[in-house]
Amino acid sequence: MDKNKTVGMVLALGLSQMVCTAVAAPAAQAFPCFRNSSQMSPGVAQPGEYKVIHSYTVNCGTTLHNLTVRTQRGSVQPVTVERSQGGTWTTVVRGAYDPSANWGGGTFRVILDNTAGKAPISYRGSFSLPL
Repeated sequence: MDKNKTVGMVLALGLSQMVCTAVAAPAAQAFPCFRNSSQMSPGVAQPGEYKVIHSYTVNCGTTLHNLTVRTQRGSVQPVTVERSQGGTWTTVVRGAYDPSANWGGGTFRVILDNTAGKAPISYRGSFSLPL
């Protein structure tokens, strides 16, 4: 092959890569994944109560869901996390202390299970979630 054809092919390949990158970049940025960190509303789970203490929807399923629930005195409380699927709630994790996992996108709820408790549980919580 002569020099002019080689130079032409190199330029054509280089330009095609630039065009493909420019075309792909806007689609990749159309749905960026942000993190939302904040506090859950504090409350009380009464004895015998299976209480939904936080609900959220994730549209970007590429990062970790981090949840922490504590009593008002600071001890970590186990929680159950459920995902809405086809109109019903399915358990993602049960009895987890400070759950942190990539559960993907969807609608979720955090539950404090005090059904076997004999005393109320005052709680507070925090989260860091993908949006």
